[in-house]
Amino acid sequence: MALVRRLQIVGCLAAGLAAAVLGLPAAAPAFDEAPCPSADGFSCSRVVVPLDPAGAVPGQVALDVRRLPAADAPTPTALVAILGGPGQVASSEAGSLAAALAPVRGARDLIVADPRGVGRSGALSCRSRRPDRGARALGPARAFYTTENDVQDLEAIRRAGGYKRLVLYGTSYGTKVALRYAAAYGDRVEALVLDSTVTPEGPDPLALSTFAAIRRALPALCADGPCAHPTDDVAALVRRLERRSMRARVRTASGRRLGVRLTADSVLSVLLAGDVNPVIRAETPGAVR
Repeated sequence: MALVRRLQIVGCLAAGLAAAVLGLPAAAPAFDEAPCPSADGFSCSRVVVPLDPAGAVPGQVALDVRRLPAADAPTPTALVAILGGPGQVASSEAGSLAAALAPVRGARDLIVADPRGVGRSGALSCRSRRPDRGARALGPARAFYTTENDVQDLEAIRRAGGYKRLVLYGTSYGTKVALRYAAAYGDRVEALVLDSTVTPEGPDPLALSTFAAIRRALPALCADGPCAHPTDDVAALVRRLERRSMRARVRTASGRRLGVRLTADSVLSVLLAGDVNPVIRAETPGAVR
């Protein structure tokens, strides 16, 4: 589901969240901030956190934090958007998030932050495509780019902003961070809004919920179109590709033509890509046919 579509889930909570802030005193932002270079109304700040919270490994990480002030006097509760991946750059989506979440923010500041190692928060780079080589290049620091560190960074942002409580909107991997934060700091959470939930234990290694969702989503694509049995068509194509892969030619954005080999796994990759790309989603039934 595309970002704007998934935020429709948030819309139904607008009245409840707005009511929850009535009667709360205003809160002054505590970030050391300045207007962001982009003209989107956000103020930018850097929240510096230790690389290793225990202090055994030296180093710091400067988190890129962006705040969109509430239209009215802000309450001591902020709305924090936590995106997925892990590795999705939140700062580049700040404007889209502000527009989509506008109906439910009420008197809350909107906080958007790049997680450590991502985007403007000390982005990690790796010259090798092999994860083991990238891990060795990081050295001991690799132990501190975890969900638990993301949770502690979120708490550091709350403290730096002077907020008493947070409303956490998480999507995909962001739901795992939100749930872990709520488990550790439940008294500092006003509400959770979760989409494409990943439990604290991690995703199902067999992806059973994904396959169940595919069975629901494919017929919906053909509700108003000529394709009658998209699920059967996908199943037939998968069976064919399990017997023998197919070769095809694709054209890149630069105009080059490349040879590719299609397998049953390729079909799954296309279906998953359609989750966030409406063009791929719309063209999938016809392409499969």
